[in-house]
Amino acid sequence: MNKNSGFTLLEVITVIGIMCVISAIAIPNYITHRNKQKVTQAARQIYSALQSAKMTAIQNNTDINVLFSPGSGSSATYRVFEDVNGDNAFGSGDREISFGQMPAGVNLQSAAFAGTANSTRFDPMGLTTGENGTVTVTNSSRTARIIVNTVGGIRVD
Repeated sequence: MNKNSGFTLLEVITVIGIMCVISAIAIPNYITHRNKQKVTQAARQIYSALQSAKMTAIQNNTDINVLFSPGSGSSATYRVFEDVNGDNAFGSGDREISFGQMPAGVNLQSAAFAGTANSTRFDPMGLTTGENGTVTVTNSSRTARIIVNTVGGIRVD
């Protein structure tokens, strides 16, 4: 009976080689999955902000605006606010309800609404005031669209 126990150098090198091959296959797939999830998360954030704006408009019996600033990463923002002076822009006197930014690596490519280019508004009945349109969020792996229709319906494509 041999009392020497342990692994030979050849066995250790073989296991390390197998681990390297598995890692080389798994890591790129994981990165792609993570990038797709970032876009999905950003789209859900915007969807939630739009739903919140709609519900706030109904609860407070007032118009609530959602203003988008396209861009990349933290420079891409959206703001939900009560437009007190009615100028469709966030300014002094307006009441901010929420504010959000896109995660790193995610672009708020466009916010295209009829009437005003980068904002929509919900009235006290939860309807958009003619500004239906699409918000597009993207990165190198995926594109998601958040669609708002005239009757206040919101969905993610």
